[in-house]
Amino acid sequence: MEHAIQSHKKTTTYVSHRIKTSNNKEIYSINYLLQCKIMFEQSYSKKEIPQCTKCQRYGHTKNFCNHKVSCVKCAGNYATDKC
Repeated sequence: MEHAIQSHKKTTTYVSHRIKTSNNKEIYSINYLLQCKIMFEQSYSKKEIPQCTKCQRYGHTKNFCNHKVSCVKCAGNYATDKC
């Protein structure tokens, strides 16, 4: 008598690829892929507020910064790598 060994250990692989189509939500009804039980979930948005690496202020990034450069270590008027 053979016994199938079942593993309930969760393994996670994240792949993100977005293509807008009219049937996008159908992916959530897929439960098996290549004889493996799977589950699709919507991605979670980050709850963190971005911090600019140029001026060290919150709410924007260096690509959208119009403020003066500020050192993250001492708040001097120069880039952190010059500190």
